[in-house]
Formats: sequence, structure tokens, C-alpha cells
Amino acid sequence: MAGFLLPKFGEAGAKEGRLKFLLPALSFEHQADQLLQQGLQADRARLVKTLRQVNFYRLSAYWHPFRQPDESFKPGTTLEMIWRRYRFDRQLRLLVMDAIERVEVCVLRTQMVEYHALKYGPFGYRDRKNFRPDFANDDFQRMLKDIDFCAKRSREVFVKDYLATYTSETGLPLTDPQFRDYDGGYWSMYPDTDESKKQGLLFLDQLATELKKSP
Repeated sequence: MAGFLLPKFGEAGAKEGRLKFLLPALSFEHQADQLLQQGLQADRARLVKTLRQVNFYRLSAYWHPFRQPDESFKPGTTLEMIWRRYRFDRQLRLLVMDAIERVEVCVLRTQMVEYHALKYGPFGYRDRKNFRPDFANDDFQRMLKDIDFCAKRSREVFVKDYLATYTSETGLPLTDPQFRDYDGGYWSMYPDTDESKKQGLLFLDQLATELKKSP
């Protein structure tokens, strides 16, 4: 029966201020019984099911505010209260990650890739003269090496097809997945990065307006 160790420490075996973990693994049922004994109000069957789905350690972060110094739960603490906190955090995380993904794809990939590819060509990033003068040659060579390494280990189908079809002396053309795989920040070394950022932010404003109209 699967189970997890509860986050407590044994008293014996102290060494250099640390304690040796002596407690055995507990099944989900035993974990539930311990929580109920500590004062958590819940239906045992539902508590066991919840522990199977989420696990003890993950949930412990959400019931921590309801704990008392003696490890018991504050009077009136229910599984539903803890589950609502967990569900809110999960939904908030999904919303935030969705917003971050939109900004990343829009500004940091699509808009900047299009702007620089059209201005400098698909392989413009491999020509040092297209970068700011303070971009040291050693850093430039390291950038190309890192990008080529990312391309070789990429699992993107189009990357594999490209490398199998074309000569690799010039590396990959500037693309969205290529920028995603290599996060070295070389965009900041283009002399006109600010202009491409402005275009991306303008597109984001338009996207935000459209989202506000959505139900």
C-alpha cells in the first residue's frame, strides 16, 4: 500500500544539531487517521481519497496556517477549508501561467523574431556586426555555440527535418522554438531591441483589448 513519510523528525540520533529520521512510512489510511486524531474535521473516506490524489506534503502547505504549536488543528478546521485554499491556488497558478505564456510568446518570441528576421535576415544573428559594439566577440562565439548545442538536442520535428535537409554550416534560421530553447538573453545585444519590444507591447495592448471583449 503506497504511503508517504510524515514531515516530523525522531528525537533520537541527533548529530550536529540535526535529527535522524526514524519514523516509518504510513499508508494513506494511517495518514488520514493521524490527521483526524489531530483535530481535522473531515469524512475519513474523502480524506483518504484526497491524500491519494494530492499527497500529504502538498496539502500540508495549505493546512499549516491552521496548525497549533502542539501540532493539533485549530478548532473548527475542516478539510473543505483546506481544499478551497488548494483549489484557489491551483486556479490562480493556471491563470498566471496563461498570462505569462501569452507575454512570452507574443513579445519575447513572435514579435521579436519577426522584427529581427525581416531586418537582418534569417541568419542575421550569426553576424556579429548586427549586434551592439559592446557585445564582446568571446560572448558572441559562446552564444553561437550555445544555440547550436540547443539545436542539436532539440526534439522539435522541424529542427530535425531542417538539419536532415540543409547544410548546417550556417546553423538554424531565427525561429520561435530556437529562441525558446536558448534563453541566453542575446536579444538585448541587438542595437534596436527597444523598437521590437515596442511592437510587441503594442500587440499586447491589442490582445488585452480583445480579451476584455471575450466572455
